[in-house]
Amino acid sequence: MHTPHNGLRFLRTRMIVICDDQDQPKYLLGISEDVTDQKLKSERIRHMAHHDGLTDRANRALFRQRLDSAMAEYRSARRGVVLFFIDLDGFKRLNDTLGHLTTRWRGEFEVHYQPLVDVFPNGPAVMRR
Repeated sequence: MHTPHNGLRFLRTRMIVICDDQDQPKYLLGISEDVTDQKLKSERIRHMAHHDGLTDRANRALFRQRLDSAMAEYRSARRGVVLFFIDLDGFKRLNDTLGHLTTRWRGEFEVHYQPLVDVFPNGPAVMRR
C-alpha cells in the first residue's frame, strides 16, 4: 500500500467471515496490521546474514546458494557456468589493519570490484573469503 505521507507500507490482512443465525455468511470483517518495520528489519537481517560486513559482498552462504542454483540450472538447461576465483595475497592482514576504516576501504574495494560487475552484468556472485 502506498500512502502520501509514509510512502510504501506493507500490510498483513486477516479476513473473518461473520455468519447469521442460520450459519450463512453475512459479513466479511477485514483486519489489517502495518508490518512495514518488521518486514524491513527482517530484510536487513537476511542481508546481513548473506553479505560481508566490510565489503557488502556475498558471503560464503550466499555464494554457495548462488553456485548451487547455477549448477542446478546448468543440469536442467545445459547452460554454462563460470567460476572465477581470485586469491588476494595478504588480504587478511589488510582487512585486519584497515577493516576499521570501513567507508574508505569499501570505496577502494569498489574501484577494483566494478570491472567484474561490468564483465558479468547478470549479477556476479563476488564474495570475500
